Amino acid sequence: MIPRYSRKILKEIWEDNNKFQIWLDLEILACEAMEKLDQIPKGTSNRIKKKAKFKVKEIEKIEEKTKHDIIAFLTNVAKYVGAESRYIHKGLTSSDILDTSFSIQLNQSSNIILGGLEKLSKSLLSIAKKHKYTLCIGRSHGIHAETTTFGLKILGYLAENNRNINRLKNSIKQIQTIQMSGPVGTYSNIDTRNNYEYKIGHFKNSINPKIDTFKEFNEYIKTNKDQFQNKKVAIYCTGGIRCEKAGPLMERYGIDTYQLKGGILKYFEQTNSKLWNGECFVFDYRVSLTKELSKGISKLCYGCNTPLTIKETKSPKYEKGFTCPVCFDNMTEKKRRSLKDKREHWKKVF
Repeated sequence: MIPRYSRKILKEIWEDNNKFQIWLDLEILACEAMEKLDQIPKGTSNRIKKKAKFKVKEIEKIEEKTKHDIIAFLTNVAKYVGAESRYIHKGLTSSDILDTSFSIQLNQSSNIILGGLEKLSKSLLSIAKKHKYTLCIGRSHGIHAETTTFGLKILGYLAENNRNINRLKNSIKQIQTIQMSGPVGTYSNIDTRNNYEYKIGHFKNSINPKIDTFKEFNEYIKTNKDQFQNKKVAIYCTGGIRCEKAGPLMERYGIDTYQLKGGILKYFEQTNSKLWNGECFVFDYRVSLTKELSKGISKLCYGCNTPLTIKETKSPKYEKGFTCPVCFDNMTEKKRRSLKDKREHWKKVF
């Protein structure tokens, strides 16, 4: 900022010290969020917060070599944090920090300006009341017009200032909206499988449409399409076939859609599967597979063909091969008799 025209309170917002402090605050908040998601070890963010600091002169000196402001900043912070600095900036890009901090600085400045405008409105209202009956010459078409009051003229400026306040408030509201989404802006991932499959296992932070059949997926996207606009959305399923149908469907609603190539099982085969929680349901006798592609521990209820977690098999409503917490209360008497006959039959066979 040009010193001659800068107020101290605004100048401080745009100085390097405040900018770097915002960067550091954002990096720490990102660490806290990752810790909640179990992406970094527990307690890491607190230790980083206690140690983290920077020195503007040191950052400037480092930047002379790196030619990159964010790298220079992170290098300087790492000097004070130590080994755990490897978790700082994890999964983020320079734009995530630069754009977000710029938004915060604009917000800080705008609120100071807003405070000034609100004080101006109070002063204008006070002057308008004071000169409510103070006569003055009116003006129209560049010449004198009928007599008016000075207070009425001031009310015109007050109305204009109040409109400016509303415009600034709307701008501040827009400025406050930011997105830290990492490389290439991927923001959402949707599980296109059925609800009972999601229950057995899913990608961390993925969205569950809570559908019972794929026929319901179209209605889910139609209802929720607005939340996926202007975002890159990844979809996944067991082997990739369902995504081949889901992708074009989503694109009809203008959603920028990406598909997990080869599906979940290919992901298990080619990676360490760290982003996956649980097992993967499969439509055969194995019921579920582990991340190592071996038979999982999930069970199947033959009363309603629902895959069950270990917790569900410990319910008093679970009877191996016949009933489970999902179907027990809704089972008809006819179905119960049928299952009872089957149970007696298998007891005789085995």
